Amino acid sequence: MSLENATYISQLSKEDPPGTDLVSQGDDHIRLIKKVLQKSFPVTIEAALIPDITDKEGHILAVTDDGSAIEWRTSQGDSNFFRYWKSANQTIQSTSGWDKVIFDISKEDVEGVWADSQWVVGVAGVYQIDAWARITEAAVPDHDIAIRLNGEVLKQLSYTDYNSGSTKFHSIQISSPVMCNAGDTIDIAAATESSLTLAGSSNALSGVTGYRIR
Repeated sequence: MSLENATYISQLSKEDPPGTDLVSQGDDHIRLIKKVLQKSFPVTIEAALIPDITDKEGHILAVTDDGSAIEWRTSQGDSNFFRYWKSANQTIQSTSGWDKVIFDISKEDVEGVWADSQWVVGVAGVYQIDAWARITEAAVPDHDIAIRLNGEVLKQLSYTDYNSGSTKFHSIQISSPVMCNAGDTIDIAAATESSLTLAGSSNALSGVTGYRIR
């Protein structure tokens, strides 16, 4: 067969040369492969092609968001992890619609990713969000809690107490993975048909956690 015509690795055919090719063309194929390798990689390489790992402990190589290159990023282990509680009670009224829940006591947030009770996503990926609250509620209202992405309800859960009578204490919680792009915002919101108080203090009566899972 005739010699392949290639300049870069992607142009080489994995099917060639066939077993029936002439032995005399073997040296031609070897020269072609050497030419392709020299075109595909910098000619100044004098050692194994390894990225610069100086001061990169705790980092990983990842493709940039636009797919044009690779870059060092902090590892996904504890990166972009936060845990916050509420410092004070927060009352939601039926006229409030969806109202952002205020989580303002930092328990863990090394990178400072949670601010003004919302998370501005720094790196695209899938994030796990968990939130919970102890609630004080009047009889027989419908209460809702939601994870919001860019201000829009992404996942919503409802709680209704069908026992009329005095004020009651209950808990409500929500959990979901969220696919995010860099720059997206995540927060927790609540709504009610009547009046709903979310408990807050120096312990974990109400809180939120988030972390990157991939």
